[in-house]
Amino acid sequence: MKQKLFAKIRFSPKLQDIWPTAFLTAEAHLPNNNEDAGPWSMRAELWNPPNKNGIAWAWISFLSPKAPFATLPPRKSFKLTRGRSLVASCQLYSGSPTS
Repeated sequence: MKQKLFAKIRFSPKLQDIWPTAFLTAEAHLPNNNEDAGPWSMRAELWNPPNKNGIAWAWISFLSPKAPFATLPPRKSFKLTRGRSLVASCQLYSGSPTS
């Protein structure tokens, strides 16, 4: 079973017309000392569509169990891309949006 992680996603304002409203699949560029690692395929289940600032809370999961998300410092931002386009930045959180 894939581990679901709590995250805040900030979508690119330039792509406002095509922001997803429920799901996002993208390539996560996780910072890692191993240069040949990633990008990592991930899926986000948005709790609600992005707000007017392009921010959405989501559960995310990585398709590979080897994705090095556990080594990320809390709230360290990383890029999400589709092809060569930067679609969003993402931050992992522990807890929930009310904590």
